[in-house]
Amino acid sequence: MPTASDRGLDTAVHQLRCSDPHGRPLTRTVRFGPWHTPAGALASVRPVTAADGGPDLAQKAVLTDLGRRAGYAYEMLENEARIAARLSHRYDSPYAYPPELVRLVGYDLDGEEPFLLFAPPRGVSLAGAAADLHSAALRQLEESLLRGVLALASSQVVHGALTPQTVRWDGQCAQITELGYARLTGEESPPQTTGWAAPEQRAGGHRARLADDVWGAGAVIYHVVTGAPMPATGAPRLTNRGEALRALLDGVFTEPAERRPDVATLLRRLRVEPSPPDGAALTDPAFAAGGHAFDERLARKRASLRPAPTPAPPPLPRRRRSWLWGGATALLLVTLGVMSMASGVGALLAVAA
Repeated sequence: MPTASDRGLDTAVHQLRCSDPHGRPLTRTVRFGPWHTPAGALASVRPVTAADGGPDLAQKAVLTDLGRRAGYAYEMLENEARIAARLSHRYDSPYAYPPELVRLVGYDLDGEEPFLLFAPPRGVSLAGAAADLHSAALRQLEESLLRGVLALASSQVVHGALTPQTVRWDGQCAQITELGYARLTGEESPPQTTGWAAPEQRAGGHRARLADDVWGAGAVIYHVVTGAPMPATGAPRLTNRGEALRALLDGVFTEPAERRPDVATLLRRLRVEPSPPDGAALTDPAFAAGGHAFDERLARKRASLRPAPTPAPPPLPRRRRSWLWGGATALLLVTLGVMSMASGVGALLAVAA
């Protein structure tokens, strides 16, 4: 496994060993590029160039120095592996896998510096993007982003952190990345602090629901169309932003969440048939077994890292009471009792006389 000594540009050839999303051994012969840590990220990323004729990859890892400062980065990476593996089991073919979602190739969560391998993300993030896309490209971005959200929703996955930083665009297709905050529907959702997240996510104590990503996707679309950030609190005003944007995002920023349209409705507003990508049924035993197997491996790994409980100190030995001391005490008490009775009898005889 690569270590901290591989931080910079590396021309040597390495054997990279890990597991594929189904837990099977995976070995690649590769060269490593330099590490970099994206702004605000909790993991470092580097390009992995194939030296064995296979496709190039991107490696994402929690390096040791970061892990010492922010231990929760390990949990984020493990959760990203869990969700990405679920998507791989659901869309179990490179041809069936939705291009709108980042794709896991392999992982190693047991090493000193755990890592994930992804197919290289496409394009660039939408962070800072202004309203400079022509109408056809803008509509294509909106459609592909919503198709990605539909693919997540069809797998009962809530991304939970859709922002211009986590959505990329290559001129043809949007791609949703960064699954560290993702949860299955109904699971406890980590609190968010930015205006990109729905109000119920920012309030804390929230359980993931599909409506969270409707708000998030709407916020990204709003930013791309207008060039403006989302307000720190509340919903953006759509009244002076153009009829097309108002029609698409009508109700997206509504509270409570139950009143928001679902992602299929948003696609229909774009006159797109909301057909989810082909994939294994959620009720398919093989799909469920794959998820359980990953969860069991992760549970065993966490159990192996859990410190052994400190044994309770042995009980103090009971002090043995000396029979001599106890007998002397009893004899003294009996003597005092006899003397007290004799004194009382003498006093009664005196009164009688």
